[in-house]
Amino acid sequence: MYIYQNKTPMKSLLKLLTLISIITLSCKSQKTEIPISIPEGYMSGLLSIVEDSPCKYQFKIESSEETFDLVNAEEKFADVKLKNGQTVALKILRLRRSNRCENLLPVEVLDFISQ
Repeated sequence: MYIYQNKTPMKSLLKLLTLISIITLSCKSQKTEIPISIPEGYMSGLLSIVEDSPCKYQFKIESSEETFDLVNAEEKFADVKLKNGQTVALKILRLRRSNRCENLLPVEVLDFISQ
């Protein structure tokens, strides 16, 4: 009986260590996104990339319902690999010109910050 009692605490310890290992590994595997710190004059929103459209790069501001056509995005984003749905902060200049796409306001990208 003494040997049986000695094995029981060992099994409990093994179960406890296994549980701790699983919890630790699962917590480490979860990525938390660090929000972009937005400087004054920038707007935060989601970037949409629509391949078969004259307005390939579109930007939707988080705080309003406005969606912008980024007319010079090809040259501004040339050195950066951006993804569809990525959060970015843009400094933009609204343009007075006809819209290339319906319900999109044309803007020029002056600067950007991506995650």
